[in-house]
Amino acid sequence: MRNTLAPSVQVELFRQGSNVPAVVGTDYVVFIDGRWGQARAVAHVEEYVRNRTRSERERTGMEWRRSVYLLGSRYRSVTI
Repeated sequence: MRNTLAPSVQVELFRQGSNVPAVVGTDYVVFIDGRWGQARAVAHVEEYVRNRTRSERERTGMEWRRSVYLLGSRYRSVTI
């Protein structure tokens, strides 16, 4: 079963008290294999967030609210 996140997403980080994502440019892009199921794709994004944003949260106070921006031909934010 394919997933709805492939081929790539951008993790949206938010500053405290803001509802607008703070990530700009090509930071926090996660590449997803289209052959993975939805659960594996979500687990991959969660693992990326745990590993990549830990120091970012401590340094800047930004947080992930389980939303990603779909890159490619589907430009929209989704919550996973």
